[in-house]
Amino acid sequence: MNMFLIKKVLTSKLTWTVAIAPAPLKTTLCLLKMDEKQKLERGALEQFAILFNSKLDRGELKFVEHLDPPYPDLKCKLKNDDLFVEIAHSYGTSVDARKVLRHGKKGQVKEEEEVPNVVAFNLEDRIVGEINATIYEHSLKDYKVSPIWLLIRIGNFLYDLEEFESYKHRILIPVNNKFNEIWLLCGPRSDSGAVQLWSQA
Repeated sequence: MNMFLIKKVLTSKLTWTVAIAPAPLKTTLCLLKMDEKQKLERGALEQFAILFNSKLDRGELKFVEHLDPPYPDLKCKLKNDDLFVEIAHSYGTSVDARKVLRHGKKGQVKEEEEVPNVVAFNLEDRIVGEINATIYEHSLKDYKVSPIWLLIRIGNFLYDLEEFESYKHRILIPVNNKFNEIWLLCGPRSDSGAVQLWSQA
């Protein structure tokens, strides 16, 4: 298993140009949502690639293109070989997710959600269960291609690399999963670090 941390924060400025012809409002909103989804997926891959390329001697990992279902989210290159990557995001509890995604009014929490979410202070109760559910859900899909990696990015700064490493034994990997490797990007930025959760090799 691999674990690494990079101190220097590196960012890449991406320019997105989208031309949308006049269309019904519903169609336009769907296009905008898809564009945002693709930005998140590519952003996660590129943050992970900064770590992967600088810390491991396995060749250069780089983005090639977005794919549509049933295929994985991204087609990439590792060295000169095709590699397909499925991207998932985990935010913790529903309260944590709403804060990150800015749903609802800032600072307000529904009464029925307040107690069970605020008291979940430790990492296992707050995030590990969701990571396990995410891995299980993606393991059920048929992606049609290989090799394929699953990359899960944590969407907040609640915990650091060392804490995820200490709870790694609590993360459950289905026996019949479709992935050659499963990686966890431990926060929203590349300097959050990453840990390998599973490898077929």
